[in-house]
Amino acid sequence: MILSFDDVLLRRSIDYVKGLLEEWEIHCLILLSFSLQVILLLTAGMRRQSTGWVLRTVLWLTYLLADSVAIFVLGHLAVNASKPSHHLMFFWPPFLLVHLGGQDTITAFSKEDNDLWKRHLLSLVFQAVVAGYVVGKAHWRDQRLKAAMVLMFLSGCFKYAERTWCLFVSSTAWFRLLCLNRLSMMKSGFQLDGGEYYIKEMLDLMKGGRSKSQQATELGIIQGSVLNFMSVDAPINELQTTRAKDVLPDMLKGFLYSEGRTCGPAYEFVAACLAHCYQFLYTKYPLRTHFWSVMFNPSACCEVALVIQIPFLLCTLFQYVASAISLVLFTGARKGHDSSRADIIVSYILLVGAVVLDMSSVAMSILDVGAFLPGGGKIKSSILHLASYFQTFGCGKQWSEELAQYSMVKRHIKQDKCMESIKQWINNKCLSRIPVLHVRLFEVAHVSLTEDMKEFILDELVGCGTRKEWDIASSCARGKLALNRWLGSDQGVQALHKYTGSGFDFPTSVLIWHIATDMCYYNCKKARGGEASISDSDSKAKKVEASTRLGSDKKARKGEASTSGSDDQTKKLKQMSRQLSNYIMYLVFKCRVMLTDHSQLVHDKTHDEIEALIGKDSLLREEDAIDKLQNNSRSDLCASSVLHQARELAQELNRINYETERWGLITSVWAEMLYYTAPRCGGAFHYEHLATGGEFVTHVLLLMNFLGPFLPGPDV
Repeated sequence: MILSFDDVLLRRSIDYVKGLLEEWEIHCLILLSFSLQVILLLTAGMRRQSTGWVLRTVLWLTYLLADSVAIFVLGHLAVNASKPSHHLMFFWPPFLLVHLGGQDTITAFSKEDNDLWKRHLLSLVFQAVVAGYVVGKAHWRDQRLKAAMVLMFLSGCFKYAERTWCLFVSSTAWFRLLCLNRLSMMKSGFQLDGGEYYIKEMLDLMKGGRSKSQQATELGIIQGSVLNFMSVDAPINELQTTRAKDVLPDMLKGFLYSEGRTCGPAYEFVAACLAHCYQFLYTKYPLRTHFWSVMFNPSACCEVALVIQIPFLLCTLFQYVASAISLVLFTGARKGHDSSRADIIVSYILLVGAVVLDMSSVAMSILDVGAFLPGGGKIKSSILHLASYFQTFGCGKQWSEELAQYSMVKRHIKQDKCMESIKQWINNKCLSRIPVLHVRLFEVAHVSLTEDMKEFILDELVGCGTRKEWDIASSCARGKLALNRWLGSDQGVQALHKYTGSGFDFPTSVLIWHIATDMCYYNCKKARGGEASISDSDSKAKKVEASTRLGSDKKARKGEASTSGSDDQTKKLKQMSRQLSNYIMYLVFKCRVMLTDHSQLVHDKTHDEIEALIGKDSLLREEDAIDKLQNNSRSDLCASSVLHQARELAQELNRINYETERWGLITSVWAEMLYYTAPRCGGAFHYEHLATGGEFVTHVLLLMNFLGPFLPGPDV
């Protein structure tokens, strides 16, 4: 058979490509494995401060590829390393074990990775055996090469074992066991010491902010109550706060009205606690903290404990110096005249890269745990100075400081921004035509968490403590306490109570208040005279009382509201109420907190009703769409529909003349719903979201735990 010139050229091209792949595939793959480790080291810590899906996707792919590529290359080395010109490939398997051990900045991508620690333990044993089999076939021309290989092999085994141990101690089962042990100690009376002293310590920590997180660690707060929230679905109050209920209101009043107090330090302290909690769950932080604590202050350990910890200290120290010693040995060793130049270059890249990664991990771990090292002195002060410099140089945030937003109406209105229009088109024209999926993307936006929001939520919570309203998160609250405080027993507004409490299940109540809040927001621009059922005199009398509950305006708290101040306060309250409304909608209907199948059906039916009223391809702006929902009365909407109930609620709220009073009420109701939601999100929710930028509701939960017995009982 005679082949044409084109066929011959094609075959030669294919053979040439095959030759290139056979010659370079292992080199490229092992360099890819090293590159993935560099990416993990540099980007893993960013996810704690970002909600962006791009970073999360890149990190997820990198995390999965890192293990897969290392295992794949390790298997191929058993075949390709047997060629005489590639004998240096026998030097590479230990580096793959080092890569499988991962970086100090990330041991797990998600909660499920920690729960699968047994799989990683099995992989550790199997991959160590495979690597040992590969290097066992080698004939070393220089004993220095063999010594360097042994050092890196042991270092890789230790690193992989460390990662597996960190996965184990961060698993849900282990946390639950620790939680049960802590509860058993509390029941046995080991923590019955003064509750008043505990509260004083907590309030002092709240005033100190991030700088006080070291003291929180020494008191066992992070290892105790904070980590407990990640393992239980029904967190309970601290025994100390329960015992101090009688004196707590006066202490909280002193905290609320203390001179120069701001909400910043309290939130900084909580954020610092959660940041260290993230490091405990997703990094090698527990091992590194213990290592540096013993290294800097060995006298703090008793002789028996120090003897027991010596093997651990030696193994950790060995990892830090093994790569540097191996580099020196490899540099002085004879590689052989027939060694591939590419193999030598790759070996140097792996060795130098290992040294750089180890030194970077050492520096980062010292900066991370420097504030928690015992004692003081120049060394610790220098570490703290460097850490503060890098925090200032970087973004400085301990979490994303953003609120996720989900709005019912946004799906059905015209989007002004180009990117938002593209996302809406994907949902409406593409995904909606695949009924099997039942998925809609890009419906969640994010807004920055404002200082006004932080201050309002904290002051409302502390205010409840001063009034001994410890049941603010119970099922009998859900907005009723706020209504009682603001409106009392006025007959004209008793209908508002129907939409809170046990009148509806919580997701349905959230839906009704969410749509009603939007209706009130856009209705406030239009004067609706003649609808007020609350007299001006009564409203003015309550205005002074209401002003004491507006946590974000200190003048209003003293009853000195002016016209301009009232307008600014109203604007802040309107913004906060809408953001809280959209945030709780996100928690319930996107994160499925307390969401039942029935509630999901009600949610979907409401979307259908909105679409029927507005139109499937509506070009209305949000303001016009809300106005159409409020004023379009259809006979086919039954009295039990969410839209009908929301319309009635909005009408009742609009009967309150004073905007500041109205929006103060609405914002307080949403704050109370947030307090109700926080302890019911479940430990898995808080655990998982630590690695995705954090959630404000987790910070609120910690504030409720630290400042009083606000958490509900298991059956409430």
